[in-house]
Amino acid sequence: GAGHMGNTHGAILQELKGVRVLGVVDKDRQRAQELAEFLQAKPYPDLPPLLARKPDAVWVTTPNTLHTRAVLAALAAGAHVFSEKPMATNLAEAKRIFAAAKKSKRLYQLGFNRRFAPVYVRLRELIAGKLIQPHSLHVKMNRGELLHPSWVGDPKITGGFLYESTIHLLDLVRWLFGDVASLLALAKRGVYEELDDFSVLLKFRSGVQAAFTSCAHTSWIFPFERLEVFGEHAAAETAEMDEIRFTTGLQQKVLMEEFRTLPVPEKWGYLQEDLAFLNAITKKKPSPVTALDGLRATQLVQAIYRSAKTGKWIAPTKL
Repeated sequence: GAGHMGNTHGAILQELKGVRVLGVVDKDRQRAQELAEFLQAKPYPDLPPLLARKPDAVWVTTPNTLHTRAVLAALAAGAHVFSEKPMATNLAEAKRIFAAAKKSKRLYQLGFNRRFAPVYVRLRELIAGKLIQPHSLHVKMNRGELLHPSWVGDPKITGGFLYESTIHLLDLVRWLFGDVASLLALAKRGVYEELDDFSVLLKFRSGVQAAFTSCAHTSWIFPFERLEVFGEHAAAETAEMDEIRFTTGLQQKVLMEEFRTLPVPEKWGYLQEDLAFLNAITKKKPSPVTALDGLRATQLVQAIYRSAKTGKWIAPTKL
């Protein structure tokens, strides 16, 4: 895929020592040619000719519903796979990838970049260090529009708004607070033809509870993404990938740490996730974002859609 994320990862890989990009695959030959020239690589209209060259690793950066075919082909060819989110756009395909990754003995990593963004790494440090012991939280994950790129508003390509955007924060809260025991969702069509407005209550196995809102028609007003975590007379709140504010007690000052001046690939965690993937390959370490993480995120999305349809509490891990 030679779109936005293909260019993002390609630019990072080009700068890393010990990495050589062999080829770029895109059915749009002009886009493949342009990115391939930039990376000093060879363009291809389809994946099999590139896999025939036996690459060590493949980055899958296609639109969402095309992930499964590319991932399964790359794993079958013996390549390690970095796949942009989502893992797949339904549970059946996610389970196929999960099984294939396990059978292949190759590294599979999913592109949940928020886990690597410094603002969320700092939040996790506060929680792990018990400076903030969470009881509840509010999560906001919005998108300004479903207009650009042109396919982003087509659920036949994206799998739906939750798969295109919201899944990032669904994975993030699981990374921070553990598995979700059950959830209850409301959803409606606000502006677009698909469900684009969600309100979700989450109960975590850890005892933490959350209110989660996500909609696709807000404009890009800052911050389109925010976590507010509430502890025992302590709290933390983030504003996109730019800053975190927190206080650890009633008599403590409110502190702020900023990340807004970092280069975008570092601020958003793209650089760190690519480095982590390559490090796991070369040092034979486990993937930092596993196929199980991808499966759990898919279950969360499916549980929200099912709860919104039935009006019932749903246990995601039982799907």
